[in-house]
Amino acid sequence: GLIWISPQEDAEELDKVVESGIKLAIVGPAPLNGEFVNVRTDETLAGRMAMGHLIVCGARRILVVIPEYKRREQATVERLEGVAKAVKDFTDPGLGFDTLYLPNDSAKAHEAFRKHVQKAGAPEGILTLGEQMPFVILPELAALKIRIPEQTRLVGFEENLTFVLTAPA
Repeated sequence: GLIWISPQEDAEELDKVVESGIKLAIVGPAPLNGEFVNVRTDETLAGRMAMGHLIVCGARRILVVIPEYKRREQATVERLEGVAKAVKDFTDPGLGFDTLYLPNDSAKAHEAFRKHVQKAGAPEGILTLGEQMPFVILPELAALKIRIPEQTRLVGFEENLTFVLTAPA
């Protein structure tokens, strides 16, 4: 048997495996055709838990940062539903969040994030929903003299081992 994680970008190869008759278990979004076991994460619950963590830690003005190219990705949409649910579940009238979609170009993303913070003020919490966002956010927070976690809390959905080696701002 074979366990395949997030095969949505490998449709042609996945079809070959399904046609071969190999027993297959898919983790993550899966195509509708073929015989296989599918295990999916509850992205709505994940978004709710991440936002709930920021709220429980005292953040009231929260910024959700998403790369533009992930705007319509199913996991992002579901995580945002969870974010909104967490805000609704906590009835504090001072609680709110903004969503900031950043361009794919790194320099433009840095500039857009900096402009947002300069205009709106430093958020008390930041939730990132996309791969490289901490690499955009951390240097900008450092340049603005905003410290993590003392002034801003940062939670993200990133799967990049480099983050383990990166010190917060």
